[in-house]
Amino acid sequence: THTVDTREQTETWGFPWPFWMSQRRLDTGARQSLRLAPFYQDRQQEDLHSRFYLWPVYRARDQETGAYHYTRRDLFLVMGRDIEELNTDTHRHRQLQTLFPLFRRTVTNERDDFSTLALLDALVPTNETVADVYGPLWQLYRREDTAGELSRWSLLWNLVSSDGTRVRYPIDWE
Repeated sequence: THTVDTREQTETWGFPWPFWMSQRRLDTGARQSLRLAPFYQDRQQEDLHSRFYLWPVYRARDQETGAYHYTRRDLFLVMGRDIEELNTDTHRHRQLQTLFPLFRRTVTNERDDFSTLALLDALVPTNETVADVYGPLWQLYRREDTAGELSRWSLLWNLVSSDGTRVRYPIDWE
């Protein structure tokens, strides 16, 4: 197929559409999209840049609008994620990393939470209810770091833990 859209200022070629497709801007000649599905895609839509390699193995998205920057990387759809948001106007930084079933890590401004193992909370990492209610059932190790404070950690469901000042054991001799 060959389509020229003068209103959107795009020219699109496809053979056989939608598997192999190329789209470019008429006014600048810059390529907006190239798809060789399911092997590769690279697409630019205004401030959003997305691409994939061997879909669903690896997918990436980047967005940058002035003070806001967003990056997302996905591995095997939901098995691994790396999401980072940065807003320089509000000084907000958020990062989320997961790899099913190994770990889940969230960083928000000055707070850093890490846990392993991560089953449901790695598959649906933005659902805080799952992380708070079901996460402790399978977390072998958990660490909470806050800037300026001592680190809290727990090993084997609080069998050995620290509140940042001292280590607690199953049997306390004090």
